[in-house]
Amino acid sequence: QQIVDAIQNIPENSRIIILAPLVKDRKGEYQAVFDDLRKAGYARVQVDGHSYDLSGEFQLDKNKKHSIAAVIDRLVIGQSGSQSRIADSVETALKLGAGVVLVSIVDGEELLFSEHFACVHCGISLGEIAPRTFSFNSPHGACPACTGLGVKLEINPELVISNKDLSVAQGAIHPGWWFSWHADELEILARRCGFSLHTPVKELSERHLKLILYGEGGELVRYRNRYGRVREYFTGYEGVIPYLERLYRDTESEHSRAEIDRYMISRPCPVCHGKRLKPESL
Repeated sequence: QQIVDAIQNIPENSRIIILAPLVKDRKGEYQAVFDDLRKAGYARVQVDGHSYDLSGEFQLDKNKKHSIAAVIDRLVIGQSGSQSRIADSVETALKLGAGVVLVSIVDGEELLFSEHFACVHCGISLGEIAPRTFSFNSPHGACPACTGLGVKLEINPELVISNKDLSVAQGAIHPGWWFSWHADELEILARRCGFSLHTPVKELSERHLKLILYGEGGELVRYRNRYGRVREYFTGYEGVIPYLERLYRDTESEHSRAEIDRYMISRPCPVCHGKRLKPESL
């Protein structure tokens, strides 16, 4: 009813076209869409802002993006019987357009309405709107990436390697225990990729330093051994920073988390950009 009321508030004597959007900025010929509309008894269709008679034949460029909407009704606001026609046409358009209706004012603007709690342009759904939807203190409104804090802690590579005059073998990487645990796999990586762990970090190529810090991709594999304990290993070399971030996230040891904290900095959350709310609530 709110959609119908909004349409009726359009200035009197305005000529409008009520449409059901079917395709939005997608490539294709869409002959099947046109055939279905013909079979359903629709006479006209709007393609990329132009109106076409469905009784005729026309071909779309399959390599170009198109927007298609079925013409449901044409009427003049304020004319006798227009109120019931608007209500019926909106109901039809919502069914055909999956809950969305487009109203084109002739020689004027276009109005897009949705019966869902969703943005009609980007499709982001809100669910039921309530005050908690807009509160970062509630899990219903808080950004899931930063849990409503507006910031995220991340490993700072400048803190992990603070003295680039040292080599990896000399202890350039912090925390120091990391190299003790991963020396063998890092030695294998160095031989395979053609660099030395005894070269000062400042003399390593950008590619090799990035490999040491961020790894080479791969997959974390978890399995349960014969004693029922969950074990895990990484296929390939994981990298200093991904390892520390994973350990910080998964460990139950406050001591380990406090140790890694020393090499972390706070940055605005990349998802909510510091606004603390989930994207749907912004």
